[in-house]
Amino acid sequence: VDPHDDFRVTKMENLLVKASKPLPEKIIELTKITDAMLLKEGVNPKVLFERLSHYLEDDALWLAYNIQFDLGFLIAFMKRFNPAFKFTRDVLDVMAVYKDYNLPPHRLMHAIERYNITFENTHRALDDVLATVEVFKALMKETEVSLYINVIGYHDTYGLKGPKLPHVKYFPQKNARESLKTALLK
Repeated sequence: VDPHDDFRVTKMENLLVKASKPLPEKIIELTKITDAMLLKEGVNPKVLFERLSHYLEDDALWLAYNIQFDLGFLIAFMKRFNPAFKFTRDVLDVMAVYKDYNLPPHRLMHAIERYNITFENTHRALDDVLATVEVFKALMKETEVSLYINVIGYHDTYGLKGPKLPHVKYFPQKNARESLKTALLK
């Protein structure tokens, strides 16, 4: 998306990736993606690696809803093809910003409802990406989101899971208004 043009979508990619083993029934039920679809339409994982490598070359801000979850998958996947891979891009966790200004629950679907975002969720990654962009745009109207760049909040009861990036600050995030913002401004 172009941050200088109201976050207009400038390019979109949506790939199915061939799997090395059959999909679990729950995933098929949820996404309507089948093993036959992956065989017919799926790309080799190496193709995905090359596409992601291209995106990792620029200096774009990477944002996601609960980005810590996604970073774990991304880093593990990239290391399959490049064991020396290091994720060095700036990140913004849209869920951490949302949690700082909204009471629980904090799932993406609740943020979508809170901001009256019209969106058909097929439980596919692209839908979540597009919804996250809309939630981010709504949050930008409420607060200065740049404060949250390279900051990840986590639930102190469950702790931090997944890779820890050296350029990112991690804070336990309480279910209180502006708790992460308060910690950042100390």
